[in-house]
Amino acid sequence: MGFQEDMFLSVNLLPLYAKCFGVAQARQSFDEMPCRDVASWTMVMSTYGEIRDHEVALELFGPMLVSGEFPNEELEPSFTTLLPNDRTGVAPNEFTFVKLLSASSFLGLNYGKLVHAHLMILGIELNLVLKTALVDMYCKCQSMEDAVKASKLTPDYDVFLWTAVISGFSQSLQCREAIAAFHEMENSGVIPNNFTYSGILNACSSILALDLGKQIHSRVIMAGLENDVSVGNSLVDMYMKSSDTIEDAVRAFEEIVSPNVISWTSLIAGFSKHGIEQESFKAFGAMQAVGVQPNSFTLSTILGACGTIKSRTQARKLHGYIIKNNAYNDLVVGNALVDAYAESGIVDDAWRVTRTMKHRDVITYTSLATRINQMGNHEMALKIITHMNDDLRMDRFSLASFLSAAAGIPTMETGKQLHGYSLKSGLGSLISVSNGLVDLYGKCGSIHDANRAFREITEPDSVSWNGLIFGLASNGLVSSALSAFEDMRLAKVEPDKITFLLVLYACSHGGLVDMGLGYFHSMKEKHGIRPQLDHYNCLVDLLGRTR
Repeated sequence: MGFQEDMFLSVNLLPLYAKCFGVAQARQSFDEMPCRDVASWTMVMSTYGEIRDHEVALELFGPMLVSGEFPNEELEPSFTTLLPNDRTGVAPNEFTFVKLLSASSFLGLNYGKLVHAHLMILGIELNLVLKTALVDMYCKCQSMEDAVKASKLTPDYDVFLWTAVISGFSQSLQCREAIAAFHEMENSGVIPNNFTYSGILNACSSILALDLGKQIHSRVIMAGLENDVSVGNSLVDMYMKSSDTIEDAVRAFEEIVSPNVISWTSLIAGFSKHGIEQESFKAFGAMQAVGVQPNSFTLSTILGACGTIKSRTQARKLHGYIIKNNAYNDLVVGNALVDAYAESGIVDDAWRVTRTMKHRDVITYTSLATRINQMGNHEMALKIITHMNDDLRMDRFSLASFLSAAAGIPTMETGKQLHGYSLKSGLGSLISVSNGLVDLYGKCGSIHDANRAFREITEPDSVSWNGLIFGLASNGLVSSALSAFEDMRLAKVEPDKITFLLVLYACSHGGLVDMGLGYFHSMKEKHGIRPQLDHYNCLVDLLGRTR
């Protein structure tokens, strides 16, 4: 018997061909097989999934159902139009559907639901492995309602299924549901594993639940998993985000036996978040010294630290590292480098990087425009619009940034053009854009238009109210500004430190000393906001008007 006629051997050679010679050679070997069974079809789907060519993996499903064990190359049905009763070929099994569900989770919910439909119509038995793959697909597509329904299709549960549900809730920012699922899992007698603990710790990070995170940490220690890299990474991230200090995060990092690039990136990001950027740079050097190479997220994180402290020297050092290590063509890194230069005030270098980037997206231009606008060069920020070609349409973030720049120039022409674009593009209904319009018209003195833009917001947030109050106060309408502040409180929108700065400004310019003092004292007493230097400056100005 020759190699090509031995189906078992041919199937097992597929992953070897893919690993040694590439997927094209594996596909050629598959195409030359005179007889293909379910294992060979599933294996080639898995091969495409491993190289993240998920569309091809799904497209193989149609030919599998009709070409059978003896291929008929004339039949090339589409995956999305194929009906199960058309099949005359190889019947898929539960392992085939595990691969199909994995591929569809990267392509979107509609693909996943189509695979689920085929699974049901073909009457494939839903064992625990297949159910877990189904739940995981819905979780990755952030359709948690479908994920929970799928998990209840059979009574069987294990740690992998529970972990998929908990991680899905966490990734969908439904953190309380993730915690509830974790407790339900424990009550059912299923023992969490390292990935379960990682998922629940990520949920704690999202809602800054430090006390709960510490409780989970104690359970991790009792389970003997404190040295596990995935758990350790989640502990570092949780402590850095939830705690006011870095000590617990550093201890958690030191417990990891072999920190990987995610461990180091979490540490670097945490140092930067806590305002100790120099420690970020030290950690960046230390990770390379122990042989761990930074990835695009590490580089974007450390570049963010450069921008925060406006370190031109560090930005240029990192730029050299990026060129030396061929990371220049990575879009995430390129955008971070543009932002670091622009935030450090080196606009020429930021533009130079932008022009040399192979690929640019809307984030590239948005970050550049935002930084230039923050420097007070509003007209230059607006000129960036002309550099965005037809393929790069403004999104809500870029439009909000350009509206902010338009609010800083004397004429309203550009602002009105941007308003028109927001209506045509449908972005005007988004709160970030609506807030930009309120701010624009308020700063330009068009209070009627500012009020109208504000009224069109379905649920105004603190930024919306702040924009309205500022517009009214800066145009001398002190009484209306304070009335808007009271309306804000009646709407149960919590004022922030900027709100009180605007209210004190209004009281100062209206000569309302007693009212201003009352608002100042209420900051901490009623709202728990500690006054900052700007508030005290405004208070001094207020009291100075009594003389």
